Amino acid sequence: MTYIKNLSIISLIFGAISGFLALLPILGIIILLMLIFCSSFIIITFMKKFSLIPPPNEQTGMLWGGISGFLTFIGFSVIFLPCSFVLSLIFKFS
Repeated sequence: MTYIKNLSIISLIFGAISGFLALLPILGIIILLMLIFCSSFIIITFMKKFSLIPPPNEQTGMLWGGISGFLTFIGFSVIFLPCSFVLSLIFKFS
């Protein structure tokens, strides 16, 4: 249970950082593609490197990857969408 809690916290933090970085015009599409293709891999590799999770077998790896990817997108959306809306009101993008 603590593995999923650690995984959730790290995934949300990674998503929030990615949401802030995606506000920069040059990095926006790169960050989005990185989230789609590599976010779970990056987070699980980070956690294995610092011994926060045991080496996963096939079943737990898929479960952790799904949870990590979903929560990363939630963290990204919670930061990126409101901030981009506020910036569009300030700068009057069309």
